[in-house]
Amino acid sequence: MNEDRIGQGIIGGSSGLAAALCITLLGTHWPYSPPKPDPVEEARRLQLGPSGPGGPISAPSAPSGPDGLLQGDLFAMRTYAKVEPGGIGAAGFQWLSTPEPGSWRSGAGRKEGHQDFLAYTRSQLGQDDPRRQALVLRAVGPWPQHRRYLIPDITRFLTVYFQRPVRWEDPIGLGSEHRLSRDGARAHLQYPTGPILQQLRRELPRDALAVVGITAADIYPASSWQFVFGLADLRERVAVVSHHRLHPEFQGLDPTPERRALASVRFLRVLAHEIAHTLGLTHCVTFQCIMNGCNSLDEQDQAPLHLCPVCLAKLAWRLRWRIEARYGGLAHLLYKLRLPGASRFFRRQFARLQPLSPTPEVLLGPRRATYTQRGSPPG
Repeated sequence: MNEDRIGQGIIGGSSGLAAALCITLLGTHWPYSPPKPDPVEEARRLQLGPSGPGGPISAPSAPSGPDGLLQGDLFAMRTYAKVEPGGIGAAGFQWLSTPEPGSWRSGAGRKEGHQDFLAYTRSQLGQDDPRRQALVLRAVGPWPQHRRYLIPDITRFLTVYFQRPVRWEDPIGLGSEHRLSRDGARAHLQYPTGPILQQLRRELPRDALAVVGITAADIYPASSWQFVFGLADLRERVAVVSHHRLHPEFQGLDPTPERRALASVRFLRVLAHEIAHTLGLTHCVTFQCIMNGCNSLDEQDQAPLHLCPVCLAKLAWRLRWRIEARYGGLAHLLYKLRLPGASRFFRRQFARLQPLSPTPEVLLGPRRATYTQRGSPPG
């Protein structure tokens, strides 16, 4: 199989060809007018790059240190991510190392380049609709009873991670089209992502920041792909994710507490990755970041749950985050979800930015999660 079409679990390799072309064209050809708030105008003035103002850096020359980042990236890191360029490592962020053979960056990902901050802001012109505030979740197909515990965990995590209200709406069906797969412990059915995304697009609520279909079924985007963990459309604000392959039962293993915790982290990571795609982020080829692409479950396990300083700056600008409150809320929530390892990074960032004793409100983050409007959670 051509390595460019491998697709073994590419999280948001995922976005599909049409969406990938869309984000490239938007970032290159849209007429530019300075976005708000004002610090972005300052970043535009400072922007210098090998392709001119706002120009892309190709993947082979992706930044491997502060000197390789564009001036707009550095300004955005200081302003929105609260990270000084000289203190990236001390703040707990790490640069990507040379890609290993067989990894996503040595295969399909080698053609993806660095999405600088100014290119991102240009791609988001016209997207800042004040009505679009909610993350809308919809179950796709049957939801297994033994995984109902995921429902409140998903809702609470996404509420804090994206600092937006989350609600569930009515489930939708998987459709009749499918194929047989013999991966994993036993043969099972796989369903194409196309019909799922089409239905989500048709029923996109006016107030939705993004709509995500969540399924226990195995999914694939095209006949030449084995499967994907998730697929996102960068233009239409819709995505679908599957937790089928992320649980120990898929490998024929007993669901011990440790394996169940690992499956939860995997699924939360896929969800956040795909939602970030719907908000315009492309794959990160610069830092260890939740937006790294992956070619396998092992590679997915190496990706962190956090955003790198540049990707964080993009979403902090786009969604107007309070960085300290978000870090504190995630540290507190992940600890309560019995994921202390995942909590540790966010606790460190909170301590770095909030040296004084935190108040309960800061640690808890946003509390509301609306479960019903036109529907209800599955199960």
